Amino acid sequence: MILIETVDLTARGLTLPSDRVGMVIAQPRLGLTAAEPFQCRPELRPQQLAVINRTLDIARAATHGAQRTHFTIFPEFCIPGLPGIAIIDTALQGAEWPARSIVIGGVDGLERSDYLRLIGAPNTFANVATNGADRIAVDQWINCAVIWVKGANNVVERWIQPKIYPSRLENNAQYQRMFRGGCVYIFKGLYETGGAAYRFSSLICFDWIATVGALKPWQWLLSSMHNEGALLMASMPLTWMFVIQHNDQPNHAAFLGELADFYNPNQYPSAGRQGTCIVFANNAGREKPGHIDTYGCTSLVLPQTATFTATDCYVTHSNGGPRFRGNNLVHPHRDVFFREGGPCIHSFIQVNPA
Repeated sequence: MILIETVDLTARGLTLPSDRVGMVIAQPRLGLTAAEPFQCRPELRPQQLAVINRTLDIARAATHGAQRTHFTIFPEFCIPGLPGIAIIDTALQGAEWPARSIVIGGVDGLERSDYLRLIGAPNTFANVATNGADRIAVDQWINCAVIWVKGANNVVERWIQPKIYPSRLENNAQYQRMFRGGCVYIFKGLYETGGAAYRFSSLICFDWIATVGALKPWQWLLSSMHNEGALLMASMPLTWMFVIQHNDQPNHAAFLGELADFYNPNQYPSAGRQGTCIVFANNAGREKPGHIDTYGCTSLVLPQTATFTATDCYVTHSNGGPRFRGNNLVHPHRDVFFREGGPCIHSFIQVNPA
């Protein structure tokens, strides 16, 4: 069983525009250690910390044209431990970083001691029942996402969500001692106008397709939303699902094949997905710009019910399809596929199809 914990951002004044949001997604080329815990190799850590700083600079500048960068995303394993987390903490606490914004980032493998330092810090939350200190064995390490929220009062808070299920990389390791988390957060707040609610959640790579207690993590999430909506006789729309990845096969049938069930309106009907934007954020597949066969494929996927006009293909992105993915598993849904497979930072406005 996976626990779904709801975080209400209304009291924090974190309103978002109802029509469009600014997003910045880092896509670095990672160099991880060969054995668990998988961490940025020491000689590459200065370079990776520079990527974190550069991404934050671009997010702060908001050159995409939105009023601010509402979501800044770092893929799985992208943030080098506590030093990388500290850089993001400092940036968000600065006066130049806008209030009412969110950062979602994947941290490389944390030793138990570092994880305990992280969850024990002020304004930091971890689900005690599933991911608390007494749940972590002495020899385990943690692959986790950190969700930062800067509220209207400029207070910065953090939620820690450990990965639920090990992927092939972790499974092939000699010791297989990755801690398995047991909680997924869903955040909700109000749009700036109209009084309607937005909701977003995030998963770490293999958690998108893993089966835990007969259900996928996203099914546990939608089931919880459906049950809440059924009690209130109302729809509970999910606005964004962020899937941060270190995925060498992002177009694999097992991965993209989940889309059909996720967007099936007959499953969990009170969990509205008529306009849900799934953000797949992956790491780069090569050291320099160019064609790739692995990793990359950062993209946005929207349901076929999303009402918007598909623009012509541009240099930086396309309307997806077999030419870029090697299959047509996204069909009949809509996708915006960022073509660059090498190291880059994506900065754009995402229009809410609702």
